[in-house]
Amino acid sequence: MNDIRKRRGWFTVPRELLEDDYDAVKDILSDVIVVAADNNFITRDITYWAYSEHFEPIDEGVAVPEYVFAFTRKVIWKSHASNN
Repeated sequence: MNDIRKRRGWFTVPRELLEDDYDAVKDILSDVIVVAADNNFITRDITYWAYSEHFEPIDEGVAVPEYVFAFTRKVIWKSHASNN
């Protein structure tokens, strides 16, 4: 059984994206279960900590990786630490 609780990650969404392309942000957030968010008023970014089937499973005690997203015709998730 796939345990979503092992598929943890965090990512940042620039506030400009939220203001300029709300539909893109909805697409991003539709693929994750957000468990925490930090609204940084200085950098104008929102950092989300979430679970997602797109994140690689990690063991308890391992640092939670940062993910970045890219837009094509759909949202593509990739670990920021990955060299791929």
